[in-house]
Amino acid sequence: TTLFLTIPGHNAPSISIASPGNNATFVAGSNITITAQASAVGASITQVTFLQGGVTLGADNQAPYSFTWTNVAAGSYTLTATVTDSLGASTTSTPVNIVVSPPVSITVAPAAVTLTTSQQVQFTVTVSNTTNTAVSWSTPNAGTITPTGLYTAPASIAAQQNVSFTVTSVADSTKSATVTVTLVPPAS
Repeated sequence: TTLFLTIPGHNAPSISIASPGNNATFVAGSNITITAQASAVGASITQVTFLQGGVTLGADNQAPYSFTWTNVAAGSYTLTATVTDSLGASTTSTPVNIVVSPPVSITVAPAAVTLTTSQQVQFTVTVSNTTNTAVSWSTPNAGTITPTGLYTAPASIAAQQNVSFTVTSVADSTKSATVTVTLVPPAS
């Protein structure tokens, strides 16, 4: 008598990156948490490994599976995650692409200027690393400034004084530049 025994095959575990989403954008210096959803049938998950371009960033062996990539430099990256189960089977996730952009920066020219009564100066502002180049100006304590950066000194200046005010990026309100205007009385 012959006995035939059929042993079912083992299915490989499954994995997907839950966060960040494909084509997500970040600012350079960010800490990016990568999370994955993984499952195994007939086995237990022993490890989830997080990779960038095939290079291991880190691993986690307990659900929820995640890794925080710290202080990420500007660039375009391809992230994957690989799950390994207790029977030695492994699977790699579909890649997720992310872009890490340089931080917004703002400069103003001239940064300092000397004016007398009613004189004007046009400040030129450059906002870099964003498509939103809009800015806002703080209100100077003497003279006026238009939304386009045209400063007008007051009509009366009794004594020399320095007036400082800031221009701030609308895209990133933590980025600003300071302008100093020295106001001098007209020559007698």
